[in-house]
Amino acid sequence: MICDEATMFIGGDPQTVSPELNEHLRCCRNCSHLREQMLGFDIQLSRALELGLYPAVTASPGPDALATGVSSRTPPRRASWQSGRARKWGLGIGLAASLVLGFALWLSQPRDTLAAEVIDHIAQEPDSWSRTEQVSAAALATILRETGVELRPGMASVVYASRCDFLGHQVPHLVILTEAGPVTIMILTHERVTGTERFQADHYWGLLVPAGVGSVAVVSHTEMSLEEPARNVVHALEAALDYRDREAVHVSVLGRYSRNVL
Repeated sequence: MICDEATMFIGGDPQTVSPELNEHLRCCRNCSHLREQMLGFDIQLSRALELGLYPAVTASPGPDALATGVSSRTPPRRASWQSGRARKWGLGIGLAASLVLGFALWLSQPRDTLAAEVIDHIAQEPDSWSRTEQVSAAALATILRETGVELRPGMASVVYASRCDFLGHQVPHLVILTEAGPVTIMILTHERVTGTERFQADHYWGLLVPAGVGSVAVVSHTEMSLEEPARNVVHALEAALDYRDREAVHVSVLGRYSRNVL
């Protein structure tokens, strides 16, 4: 189960947890936090609606009217407690509506801390979106080496490259130029996600995708398809890991061969 499916099930009925959802919640702190939020929302909504749960009262004619067979045309005066009931009902409905609206606004924001941190970081470097000149191979190699990241060919042209501090780690912050426009890439080797997660807020559209031992954030400043750039950067990362593993095996075999020969 991926996060999108888990969100759908949690939003539909947070009280019910299937074995598949339970397994996902055990390894995904973001979806687990979402379920806690939904359960809390249910409790608050129930309390708000309970403010209006009072028995209805029907006015009946008094004994004098029954004795004479005359019914008064003057409507009975509403008891003070009935007015209080109406006020409580209105308060309950208003509170429930406020909770629904607040929760809807909350859902429209990135629900996980990682996505919010990515957006906040990117927003602090607004000039990165306007670059058009390709970063030199030497400069890019330096940034990648200093952040401990390797990339094989396959990505679009890199027009911005920076080594940034992100959640206590040095990470590469890149901007590539695609046919649809600039796309920001942040390679987060110390942050894991269990599946592809979409987010949108403050004129940013993004994906968080698993990659190697960490994850990759792919973000655009306009609404566009991000699957292809995300796929390309993940492929470049995994190809580098495969190449490094093959090199390690090659060196190990050569070492054993040299020791045997000598």
